[in-house]
Order: sequence, then C-alpha cells, then structure tokens
Amino acid sequence: MIGLFKCCYLIIAILIVGDVVNSICFKNKFKYSLPITFSIAYSLGTGILGLLMFYLSYLGGTVSFRNVFFLSLPFMAYFVYNSIKSKGSILKIKSPTLNFRKDMLKFFFLMLIVLSLAIATFRALYLPMHLSDDRMQWGIKAKILYHEGTIYSQDFFDPARVMYHASYPFLVPLIESFFYSALGDMNDCLVKIPFPLFFLALLLFFYVSQKRFAGHQHALMLTSMLAVLPIFIKDINGNPSSGFSDIPLTLYYTISVISLFFWIKEHRTEDIFMATICITFSIFAKKEGMILWTIAVVAILFYLLMTEREILRNKLLWWGFFVGVPLIMLLPWFQFQGNFNTGPWEKDFELSYLTYEHIYSQSYRIPFIVNSFLKKFFTPFYFNIIWIIFIITIVLSLKDFFCSPQVFLLLLLVLNLCALFFAILVYPWPWWGNFLGDLPRLLMLNIPLMMYMVSYQLHRHKFFQSSA
Repeated sequence: MIGLFKCCYLIIAILIVGDVVNSICFKNKFKYSLPITFSIAYSLGTGILGLLMFYLSYLGGTVSFRNVFFLSLPFMAYFVYNSIKSKGSILKIKSPTLNFRKDMLKFFFLMLIVLSLAIATFRALYLPMHLSDDRMQWGIKAKILYHEGTIYSQDFFDPARVMYHASYPFLVPLIESFFYSALGDMNDCLVKIPFPLFFLALLLFFYVSQKRFAGHQHALMLTSMLAVLPIFIKDINGNPSSGFSDIPLTLYYTISVISLFFWIKEHRTEDIFMATICITFSIFAKKEGMILWTIAVVAILFYLLMTEREILRNKLLWWGFFVGVPLIMLLPWFQFQGNFNTGPWEKDFELSYLTYEHIYSQSYRIPFIVNSFLKKFFTPFYFNIIWIIFIITIVLSLKDFFCSPQVFLLLLLVLNLCALFFAILVYPWPWWGNFLGDLPRLLMLNIPLMMYMVSYQLHRHKFFQSSA
C-alpha cells in the first residue's frame, strides 16, 4: 500500500515539475486549457526528472525514489508558492463543456477516446512485461538501475554479460526505475503506470494542437481516429500498454514537430523553445531520436532558405538554438555513452557501411522492403485506412498543399520514411528481416504528423466549419 502511495506521489511530482517548468520557461503560454496543461506538464515532467536523475547519477548520486523526492521538492515549493500568489489560478483553467443532447456526435468521439485509453490502461496494469524489447532492453535496464542504484553498473559496460543494446538512451529505464524504487519491488505490471499516461498526453496534445485552427468537433473526430488505431489498442510491440520507448518517443517528437510547424507559421518564440526541449527528450528516449533531430535540422534549414530574406536572419538564429541546445543538454550522456565497451553486434550503423559496394550487395532486399512497407501501409491490421486517407488528401490538395507550412511536415515525413528504408537496406547483420516485422512501431511516430496534415487540410477546405 505504501508503494502505491509513493507511485501516486511520483505521478504528482512529474506533473508539478512539468507545470513549474511550463510556468517559468513559457510564462503559462501552454496553460490555457486543462488538456494542454496536463499534456505539457507530463511531457516536460518526465523528461526533466529523467535528465536530472541522470545528471545526479553521472556525478555519483544514487538512482532512487528518495532522490527523486528531494529533486522534486524545489519544484513543489515553487508550485505551492505560485498557487498561493496567483490565488489558485490552476483551478481557473478552462475545460471543454458538452451538452449531451446537442453534442451526441462529440460524445461518441469522446467515448472512443476513453475506451482506447481504458484498454491501454487495463492491459498495462494487468499484463506484466511479456513482449521482446520491454523485457530484454528497457525493462532489464530499469531493473539494473533499481538494483544497483547507479548508471555505472558493470552490467552496462561488460559486453560478456550480453546486455542487449546497453548504449541505448536511458530516459525510459530511469522512469521505470523510479517506480520500481517506489514500489520496493520489481513489479512488472505496476511499473508500466507511466505508459498509458504518455498515451493520454499524446492524445490531449494532438487534440489541443488542432484547436489552434479548428473547432471542437473537428479536433475530437481526428483525435478519436488516432486513438482507435489498431497499433495502439492491440497487444503488439510498441503499444501504449507495453514498456517500449515508442510511445514516449512519439509524444516528444509530435510535440516538437507540431511546435516547429506553428513556429514557421506564426513566428512564436515559445513554439521553437518547446520544440527544442522536446526534441532533446526524443534523443534521450530512443536511439532514433538523434536521426529524427538530424532530419528536422535539415528540413528546417531547407524550408527557411525558401522564406523571405527579411525574417531569414532571425529564424536562422533560432535554428542555431534548435541545433545547439540538445547537444549541450545531452553532453554528459554523449560522454557517458562513449565509455561503453560495445560488442560487435551493437555496431548496427557505421559510416563504413555507407559504401557503394555494401549498398549494392544489399540491393536484393529492396523488393522485400518495398513489399513490407506497402503491406503495412494499406492493410487495416495496424493503421486502419489512415494511409489511404492521407494519400487522397494530398492528391485532392495538390494546388495549395506546397504553398503552405504543411510542406515542412510533408518533407519531414518523406525524409523519415526514406531514412527508415535506407536503415533497413544497409543493416549489416543477417537478421535484418526483423525490421520488417517491426515496421508498425517504427512507423508509429509518423502517424500523428500524418493525421495532423489531414486535419489541417480538412480545415483549409472548410470541412466541419460550423462545429465549435
């Protein structure tokens, strides 16, 4: 029972840490409604607490619930002080109101979202870690951090102990280790408490980000379509009830890219700031985060070079901010990661593989990769008919699609798919075919962006104009 109370404290601490960072860094610009307040607070809270604990352990401190408690105390104190000073302003945050008789369709969309969240939550708390990577990659790291209390455990550095991908980022294992420590036991069910909340934060942010240009019914409909995708509600690799890092990565990356979209569109400083912080968390959440950051850096620069010269200089300064801050914030991680004595099986992607001879020798894979991509795209088992809707939307919007900031999102999507295709093609080991089976979760982070483009185009063409 005490362990459950400690877990509740962890959730509250995460939200308060994120809320305080939101208040200080963004002057409450992302606190205008309950959905955005929760989604940003949870995203920032998990990322900040994970990074702070890594810094502490990097300097010799212990990874434990007690240290999470002490790290959160200054944030708690500021939160209480700020709440008293503003006379409980958090209670004044607006939340959507619905009239059942007038808004039956909205209630239907809302019930679909609630049902999807209920399934993810039930499965997370009922099923222990039983899928591949949540047991032998993220889960085992969390257990080592809980048992050893440090990131310097010999299990991470000795390749003879066969630690699978020991050099992968530590954010998710650190968060899981907080809950192991709070519970005082390696409970493989309750340790997954954070993951449905990551999913909830993703859906809330997706909904609220649409509200910046569309009505309530429009935003609810597209959010419900996202929530009920089979990739999220089936018991498959990467789903929100598993201990994989795919949902945390999808949340951080979605916030970062949509913030970049609005920075390009509306030139708000807080959007590029939010994008920078969340892409930093993406890099620390999963190895692919570094590739996604690199692609975003290239895509932003390409888009900016096509803009007016009057605003180019200022935006290039913020582009430099987006490039530099993640490298500075994660400098201890890069140094720590460089100390790993990785085995040969860890060297998945080396520059030495980027040769004409190697690429040509793997060209026999191309038909298999293309076939697998098409099957995953156009069969409803994972994504319903979202890809078909997306392609139809682009075809019907060709006249104005490339004149809007959406071309930035499309460029990111295309580059992400090309990077994934190329990574599978040049992968040096015989088990490259495993990637084909994992395509659904590897594609997952692109789905919110793709649906966001659909939503934006529906709005531009006056669909659901009368909905509020």
